[in-house]
Amino acid sequence: MVHLQAGAFAYHIMKELHCYVVALGLCITSGISPALAANGGDYRLPNTIAGVVRNKLTQVELAAPQTVCLGLQIRDAERLRERVLRGEVLTPTQLIAEHMPSLAEWQDVANWAESQGLTILQHDPSHMTVFAKGSVSQIQNALNVQFAKVAGVDGNEYTSAVTAAALPANISSKVVSVRGLVPRVKAMSVNPKSIT
Repeated sequence: MVHLQAGAFAYHIMKELHCYVVALGLCITSGISPALAANGGDYRLPNTIAGVVRNKLTQVELAAPQTVCLGLQIRDAERLRERVLRGEVLTPTQLIAEHMPSLAEWQDVANWAESQGLTILQHDPSHMTVFAKGSVSQIQNALNVQFAKVAGVDGNEYTSAVTAAALPANISSKVVSVRGLVPRVKAMSVNPKSIT
């Protein structure tokens, strides 16, 4: 059982694992395989993006800094899913030994990102995420993704990916998600009294 005194490392692992298990659960209930949901299929902008303002970014926009998070594949995900569905509680030691990505897998993805001109921002002790930073242009080239200027439902304009990321086969087999390509736009709240 995980206790609070296990420290920040255990908290970080549990937070990352919770995100993975929620995503895994959504994929299971929707009938989509986790790999397909993360690395393929149709790409749609989130409902917080109203639409594309223009497809071509300026040189200044292409040079702007961009951070992405490459989420790594859990080991033996099917067994972990079964354990979670049974209500089994795993210790951080069990998670690291049996399900977390290995240091070698994390290092492979980090080395690839660096070979694409990106900077690794920090070492993730759980090995679940590679945090990388570069210019929009570098991210666009590394992830084979198209960026554009989009309008958010909040009325502001943002730089956002408008196509899905595509990674080389030796990297995509280790990566289940790429976060940070689409801006987090706060959806506008509607006052029900103002609707007539």
